[in-house]
Amino acid sequence: SADLCEKSKVQVLESLIERNDVIFLLFDQKDEFQVPTIVSTLYDKITISVFLDKSSFKIVRHGGFEGQKGEPNRLGCFFCCFGSDFSTEDECSERINGKRNRLGISMVASSLAVELLIGLVHDPKGHRAKADSNSEEDFDMSSKFGLLPHQIIGRNLMESLELRTTFAGENCNYCTSKATAEFK
Repeated sequence: SADLCEKSKVQVLESLIERNDVIFLLFDQKDEFQVPTIVSTLYDKITISVFLDKSSFKIVRHGGFEGQKGEPNRLGCFFCCFGSDFSTEDECSERINGKRNRLGISMVASSLAVELLIGLVHDPKGHRAKADSNSEEDFDMSSKFGLLPHQIIGRNLMESLELRTTFAGENCNYCTSKATAEFK
Protein backbone atom coordinates (compact mmCIF):
# COMPACT_ATOMS: atom_id res chain seq x y z
CA SER A 1 0.00 0.00 0.00
CA ALA A 2 2.96 2.35 0.60
CA ASP A 3 4.20 1.59 -2.93
CA LEU A 4 0.74 2.35 -4.30
CA CYS A 5 0.73 5.70 -2.48
CA GLU A 6 4.20 6.59 -3.88
CA LYS A 7 3.14 5.55 -7.38
CA SER A 8 0.05 7.75 -7.06
CA LYS A 9 2.19 10.74 -6.01
CA VAL A 10 4.50 10.23 -8.99
CA GLN A 11 1.51 10.02 -11.34
CA VAL A 12 0.12 13.31 -9.97
CA LEU A 13 3.53 14.95 -10.34
CA GLU A 14 3.88 13.63 -13.89
CA SER A 15 0.43 14.95 -14.78
CA LEU A 16 1.24 18.40 -13.38
CA ILE A 17 4.52 18.62 -15.27
CA GLU A 18 2.94 17.41 -18.51
CA ARG A 19 0.19 20.08 -18.32
CA ASN A 20 2.47 23.05 -17.64
CA ASP A 21 4.88 24.92 -19.89
CA VAL A 22 7.46 25.88 -17.28
CA ILE A 23 8.75 24.00 -14.26
CA PHE A 24 10.53 25.72 -11.34
CA LEU A 25 12.20 23.36 -8.87
CA LEU A 26 13.00 24.45 -5.32
CA PHE A 27 13.48 21.77 -2.70
CA ASP A 28 15.30 20.87 0.49
CA GLN A 29 16.41 17.28 -0.15
CA LYS A 30 18.17 15.89 -3.18
CA ASP A 31 15.81 12.90 -3.20
CA GLU A 32 12.89 15.24 -3.84
CA PHE A 33 14.09 16.54 -7.20
CA GLN A 34 15.24 13.38 -8.93
CA VAL A 35 11.78 12.43 -10.25
CA PRO A 36 10.82 15.99 -11.30
CA THR A 37 14.11 16.26 -13.22
CA ILE A 38 13.44 13.01 -15.10
CA VAL A 39 9.80 13.88 -15.84
CA SER A 40 10.50 17.45 -16.98
CA THR A 41 13.20 16.04 -19.30
CA LEU A 42 10.78 13.42 -20.63
CA TYR A 43 8.21 16.08 -21.53
CA ASP A 44 10.88 18.51 -22.77
CA LYS A 45 9.76 21.36 -20.50
CA ILE A 46 11.54 24.59 -19.70
CA THR A 47 12.91 23.69 -16.27
CA ILE A 48 14.75 26.03 -13.92
CA SER A 49 16.16 24.78 -10.62
CA VAL A 50 16.96 27.13 -7.74
CA PHE A 51 19.16 25.99 -4.86
CA LEU A 52 19.81 28.05 -1.75
CA ASP A 53 22.64 27.74 0.74
CA LYS A 54 23.67 29.87 3.72
CA SER A 55 24.86 32.84 1.71
CA SER A 56 24.84 31.58 -1.86
CA PHE A 57 22.50 30.33 -4.54
CA LYS A 58 22.66 28.29 -7.72
CA ILE A 59 20.26 28.59 -10.63
CA VAL A 60 20.36 25.98 -13.40
CA ARG A 61 18.27 25.83 -16.56
CA HIS A 62 17.89 22.30 -17.85
CA GLY A 63 18.69 21.45 -21.45
CA GLY A 64 15.59 19.52 -22.47
CA PHE A 65 15.12 16.05 -23.90
CA GLU A 66 18.13 14.68 -25.77
CA GLY A 67 15.97 12.86 -28.28
CA GLN A 68 14.99 16.19 -29.85
CA LYS A 69 17.02 17.29 -32.88
CA GLY A 70 20.05 15.19 -31.82
CA GLU A 71 21.87 18.09 -30.22
CA PRO A 72 25.44 17.18 -29.23
CA ASN A 73 25.89 20.14 -26.85
CA ARG A 74 22.70 19.84 -24.85
CA LEU A 75 22.85 21.68 -21.54
CA GLY A 76 22.97 19.53 -18.41
CA CYS A 77 20.59 19.19 -15.49
CA PHE A 78 21.60 19.94 -11.90
CA PHE A 79 23.18 16.50 -11.55
CA CYS A 80 25.28 17.02 -14.68
CA CYS A 81 26.48 20.35 -13.27
CA PHE A 82 27.14 19.54 -9.63
CA GLY A 83 27.02 15.77 -9.29
CA SER A 84 24.74 13.72 -7.13
CA ASP A 85 26.45 14.48 -3.83
CA PHE A 86 26.65 17.89 -2.23
CA SER A 87 29.49 17.10 0.12
CA THR A 88 32.17 19.13 -1.65
CA GLU A 89 33.06 22.47 -0.17
CA ASP A 90 31.07 25.41 -1.48
CA GLU A 91 28.27 23.27 -2.97
CA CYS A 92 24.60 23.26 -1.90
CA SER A 93 23.62 21.73 1.41
CA GLU A 94 21.49 18.60 1.33
CA ARG A 95 19.03 20.20 3.71
CA ILE A 96 18.11 23.83 3.63
CA ASN A 97 17.17 25.31 6.97
CA GLY A 98 15.43 28.64 6.48
CA LYS A 99 17.09 30.04 9.59
CA ARG A 100 20.50 29.46 8.04
CA ASN A 101 19.78 31.41 4.86
CA ARG A 102 20.67 35.06 4.70
CA LEU A 103 17.67 37.31 4.55
CA GLY A 104 16.85 38.24 0.98
CA ILE A 105 18.81 35.50 -0.76
CA SER A 106 15.67 33.64 -1.83
CA MET A 107 14.23 36.84 -3.32
CA VAL A 108 17.44 37.56 -5.26
CA ALA A 109 17.68 33.99 -6.56
CA SER A 110 14.01 33.73 -7.51
CA SER A 111 14.02 37.09 -9.30
CA LEU A 112 17.06 36.05 -11.36
CA ALA A 113 15.33 32.75 -12.19
CA VAL A 114 12.24 34.60 -13.42
CA GLU A 115 14.39 36.99 -15.49
CA LEU A 116 16.08 33.95 -17.04
CA LEU A 117 12.68 32.48 -17.87
CA ILE A 118 11.56 35.71 -19.56
CA GLY A 119 14.68 35.66 -21.74
CA LEU A 120 14.15 32.00 -22.67
CA VAL A 121 10.48 32.46 -23.52
CA HIS A 122 11.34 35.31 -25.89
CA ASP A 123 14.26 33.52 -27.55
CA PRO A 124 13.38 31.64 -30.77
CA LYS A 125 15.29 28.56 -29.52
CA GLY A 126 13.63 28.61 -26.07
CA HIS A 127 15.41 26.45 -23.52
CA ARG A 128 17.79 25.31 -26.25
CA ALA A 129 19.23 28.82 -26.61
CA LYS A 130 23.00 29.08 -26.53
CA ALA A 131 24.32 29.52 -23.00
CA ASP A 132 26.22 32.69 -22.16
CA SER A 133 29.06 32.60 -19.63
CA ASN A 134 31.52 34.99 -17.99
CA SER A 135 33.76 34.79 -21.06
CA GLU A 136 33.36 37.76 -23.43
CA GLU A 137 33.57 35.55 -26.52
CA ASP A 138 30.60 33.53 -25.23
CA PHE A 139 28.31 36.58 -25.01
CA ASP A 140 25.50 36.22 -27.52
CA MET A 141 23.60 39.47 -27.21
CA SER A 142 21.10 38.38 -29.85
CA SER A 143 18.58 37.74 -27.09
CA LYS A 144 16.13 40.60 -26.66
CA PHE A 145 16.42 40.33 -22.89
CA GLY A 146 20.17 40.10 -22.34
CA LEU A 147 22.29 37.15 -21.33
CA LEU A 148 20.89 33.62 -21.16
CA PRO A 149 23.30 31.70 -18.93
CA HIS A 150 23.05 28.00 -18.18
CA GLN A 151 24.01 28.43 -14.53
CA ILE A 152 24.06 31.47 -12.28
CA ILE A 153 26.03 31.06 -9.08
CA GLY A 154 25.80 33.89 -6.58
CA ARG A 155 27.76 34.22 -3.37
CA ASN A 156 27.13 36.62 -0.49
CA LEU A 157 23.93 37.89 -2.07
CA MET A 158 25.49 39.56 -5.11
CA GLU A 159 29.09 40.11 -4.06
CA SER A 160 30.21 37.43 -6.52
CA LEU A 161 28.16 36.33 -9.53
CA GLU A 162 29.46 33.60 -11.81
CA LEU A 163 27.98 32.25 -15.04
CA ARG A 164 28.89 28.68 -16.06
CA THR A 165 28.01 26.17 -18.73
CA THR A 166 28.04 22.38 -18.33
CA PHE A 167 26.93 20.06 -21.08
CA ALA A 168 24.80 17.03 -20.32
CA GLY A 169 26.67 13.91 -19.31
CA GLU A 170 26.24 10.82 -21.45
CA ASN A 171 25.58 8.71 -18.37
CA CYS A 172 23.43 11.07 -16.31
CA ASN A 173 20.78 9.13 -14.40
CA TYR A 174 18.28 11.99 -14.68
CA CYS A 175 18.34 13.74 -18.06
CA THR A 176 19.29 11.15 -20.69
CA SER A 177 16.99 9.16 -22.95
CA LYS A 178 18.02 6.04 -20.95
CA ALA A 179 16.71 7.65 -17.73
CA THR A 180 13.43 8.73 -19.31
CA ALA A 181 12.96 5.29 -20.94
CA GLU A 182 13.42 3.58 -17.56
CA PHE A 183 10.92 5.99 -16.01
CA LYS A 184 8.28 5.18 -18.60
